[in-house]
Amino acid sequence: MTTTSMDDHGNSAEDASQIELGVPMSGELEGVGDVGLEKVGDVDFFAIQLPEGDFVFETELPDLRGYTEITVYDSNGGQVGLASSLSYDYEDYEYLVWESTLISVTTAGVYYMEVGGVWKSGLESINYTAVVVPARERDDHGNSPQDATVIFVQSLPTQGSIERPGDVDFFQVNLTAGNHYKFQVAQSNYQLALMEIEEEEDEDEDYFFKDAVLTMTLYDSNGTELFFSDYPLVFFEHPYALTKYHYSPTDGVYYWKVAAQEGKKKSYRLKVELLIDDHGNTRESATSMVEGETVTGKINYPRDEDFFSIDLKAGSYTFIPRITEHLNAGIYVSVFDSDGDQLDWGWDEQYYFNDHHEPVHVVTDADGLLYAKMTGNVVQYSLEVFASP
Repeated sequence: MTTTSMDDHGNSAEDASQIELGVPMSGELEGVGDVGLEKVGDVDFFAIQLPEGDFVFETELPDLRGYTEITVYDSNGGQVGLASSLSYDYEDYEYLVWESTLISVTTAGVYYMEVGGVWKSGLESINYTAVVVPARERDDHGNSPQDATVIFVQSLPTQGSIERPGDVDFFQVNLTAGNHYKFQVAQSNYQLALMEIEEEEDEDEDYFFKDAVLTMTLYDSNGTELFFSDYPLVFFEHPYALTKYHYSPTDGVYYWKVAAQEGKKKSYRLKVELLIDDHGNTRESATSMVEGETVTGKINYPRDEDFFSIDLKAGSYTFIPRITEHLNAGIYVSVFDSDGDQLDWGWDEQYYFNDHHEPVHVVTDADGLLYAKMTGNVVQYSLEVFASP
């Protein structure tokens, strides 16, 4: 006796199953086999009547196995949309089981969605859910500066999500001239500013990075790109916030775009922070300290400099810089005489593979002012000055 499985949906536009806007419909691709990434075997067709407008065609897979592909056709059989994704569970890493395609309908009529795929685990079917929805129901933030979401500096983090391949989210923020700002994006399950990664032009250690998904770009009101960042959100299994710093030379409106690499669906949080400099950036604006005192500070943004002045008697003195916040950073102190000539410099570096510490020892032949300049990574620090024996 031979058992024949029943096909749940038609295999062509002529015998397509009717689907209603916004109503999910389940399906099963039968007999697709285990033949690699090639669409073979069963396909399911759905027909839907659409008015003019933007619509999202999407499927979700309840199981972390398989590869599916969506193709959308108009009533004449012309292809108007395509999306595909692989899903799997490999060593406890769950790949995103999601795919969708955005269709702009300029002529009302019947459209067809074809769902097909292959099975990568040697089983004989793929279960899925298909749905068609208005694009506005799948987009939390506008896709252009014209319909950007307005956010405010120093406000609570804003939630967002990249809902489909090709989706981008735009935000509008007003910045004030003469200020430094920090822009951050983090995955929704990570805390903003949990850790920060500072970009370097010569960075070549990409093989350490994982989960490089989100990107962000800042534009001025004329559409000029001011920065782009695609650094990852996880480094050696530690979560990072994607972080960039920007100095605003003029008052005005700026536009911030968030997107995703490789068309992955991702939820995120973002915020813009005004950076207040804790210590002056010149000798003239230096913070005064005394011998035997330990002062604290923070390098608030790349190339920030913190100056300290100290009035000392003739003698021998030691300056000790220390990182007080977290590892994988370096802080540096340079000591100058009252004429601005550098006497010596030292550092405190704390990285994953090694630590280096070098205090500064100076000898002064006369009473007078010395200046200490702190530079380095964006990190909190302390500086101690005391008389050497």
